[in-house]
Amino acid sequence: MTAAIQPLPTLTRRVLVIDDEPAVLKVIGLVLQRRGFAVDDVGTGSSAMTVFSKLQPDYVKLAGAFVAGIAHGARHARLLPRTRGASDC
Repeated sequence: MTAAIQPLPTLTRRVLVIDDEPAVLKVIGLVLQRRGFAVDDVGTGSSAMTVFSKLQPDYVKLAGAFVAGIAHGARHARLLPRTRGASDC
């Protein structure tokens, strides 16, 4: 008897969306989910950095205000290069 070959699981890419506008979070989340991404969203601030550290997402969508806020924080800025892609759009 031969064993049945099981298909490999599909790897889902995770996106962390950081924005302080709830409507923006919702729209971007819906678009990304429809394209097959797992989406986590948070507002700006230190809570976003905590979530980022725990989830280690593949991609990050940053609000412009958040980018300006971390530009002066070396500890938080060191975390961002660990992602495969980052966007300020």
